[in-house]
Amino acid sequence: MRPLSRTITSVSLSSALALAACEGTMTTSMPTTMGDAGPAADASLRVDAEYVIEVDGGPIASGDAGTRLDAAASPALHGVFVAVGYVGRSTISCDDGRSWTASRSEDESLRCWEPNDVDCDHQHQPSKAVVFDGARFVRSRGWGDPGGIEASEDGVRWSALREGTTFGGLAYGDGVLVAGARTPERSDDGGETWTRTPSAVLPSGNVRRVKYLPGLGLFVLIGDDGSHVRTSTNGTSWDTPSRIDARCGQSMQWTGGVAELDGAIVIAGHVVRAGMPTESFACVSRDGGETFDLSAIGPELTSSEVLSDGEGLVVYSRGARHRTTDGRTWTNTPLADGSGAAQSSLAIGAIARSPDGTFVAANAGWKQWYERQRFYRSTDGVRWTTLSTDAFAPSHAIRFITWGEVAEPEACR
Repeated sequence: MRPLSRTITSVSLSSALALAACEGTMTTSMPTTMGDAGPAADASLRVDAEYVIEVDGGPIASGDAGTRLDAAASPALHGVFVAVGYVGRSTISCDDGRSWTASRSEDESLRCWEPNDVDCDHQHQPSKAVVFDGARFVRSRGWGDPGGIEASEDGVRWSALREGTTFGGLAYGDGVLVAGARTPERSDDGGETWTRTPSAVLPSGNVRRVKYLPGLGLFVLIGDDGSHVRTSTNGTSWDTPSRIDARCGQSMQWTGGVAELDGAIVIAGHVVRAGMPTESFACVSRDGGETFDLSAIGPELTSSEVLSDGEGLVVYSRGARHRTTDGRTWTNTPLADGSGAAQSSLAIGAIARSPDGTFVAANAGWKQWYERQRFYRSTDGVRWTTLSTDAFAPSHAIRFITWGEVAEPEACR
């Protein structure tokens, strides 16, 4: 009987065994998925055929007729933080943010804006967003010069999904990837094909962010200010708010963000005005994006995202965390180091949080990279431990970070 050879993208052993069963008879009392209830001793399968089972191109089991397959053959998932930034840089953390490895970029010898004023913003390689689609990390690259969209199963090796264009953000939700532009594009096949919306969503300006809010089933697209905010349930047709302040969503190139809180959309950004202190604002919608109300947060934001801490939302300015439980009222808490000592100059930049509650971040600030680059870790979002410089490779600026579960990357072993 011919061997079975299939590529299985799911890590569920039951899926692999189902394919094996197509080649012969089997006897099993195995539960439907690895997560279902059932005695561990029964999580196995007898396959009366020659077989080879592969997961993502790598064999996890093979044998002759009569072999008994055990649940232990299924590769375990591994939580990984992935950080991306200038010059195509990426680096990953395999140990819950305690260290970073596999740092790589297109050109490690290049020094952004020094000493020859190399503009690393307006090229094909700066990363504008990174998301996890349930199986892969996906990032958009390029601004000004054409870049594209790339995917990676481990956060280290990246392959092109879309080339020759630039996008102002990227979001994934409900099986759909949405790439932000005045005329957005969507893909419902993992980035293999892309479809443009029937007409331009924004009349002018640039798209700065796209976010999917799973509790609301909404994509939110943000341009240069409140007049450039749109919402969509499918990434194809987009709605315009009937009431929103122009200050909503300003200055969101690298800071601020979008999140959901108890059924509300919360947009955080800041307004830069010549000769006046920079102020940050939140805009909250409780009617699915039809209307937004403005409220003050505090000074200029430094963090790249609005994050949930499990009970509320948080953003950061230099030396402070700003937290809300309703989107309207924000409480400011001074940042501290691991011992509790105040850190008034600590500027949290690119940031992410794992489902288990670990915050990781890179430092913010103009030209605060290379020898000045720092990575941080926190379990409460207030006390931050600065990683030693031998726990990461100082390099190009980090702009965004995300978290996902994948088969353990080789770089983590």
